[in-house]
Amino acid sequence: MVTSVKNFTHVERSFGTDSGRATDIVGRMFNTNTMYIHAAARLKVSYPEYMEAAIAGEFTYADFIKLKHDERATMQQVRDELASSEGATVLEELSNDTHAYC
Repeated sequence: MVTSVKNFTHVERSFGTDSGRATDIVGRMFNTNTMYIHAAARLKVSYPEYMEAAIAGEFTYADFIKLKHDERATMQQVRDELASSEGATVLEELSNDTHAYC
C-alpha cells in the first residue's frame, strides 16, 4: 500500500494537480491531451472490438472520428425512415377510419 501511495504522490508532483481530473493526469503521463483520453475511453466502451487495433496503432483517432460520423449518419437515416413510415401508417389509419373527420 505504501508504495502505491508513494507512486501516486510522485505522479502528483510530476504532473501537477491544477485541475485534479484523472484525465488530465493520465494525459500528462502519456504525453497527450484529454481529448484522446476521452476518445480512448469511449472506444473501449462503445467499440471494444477496435481496442486491440488502437493499441497496436492500426486504428487511429481519425478512424474513430470517421466511425462516429458514420454512426451518426446511420442513426439519422434510421430516424428519417421511422418518421416517414410512422407518418404513412398514421395517414393509412386515418383514411381507413370511417369516424375520422378531416
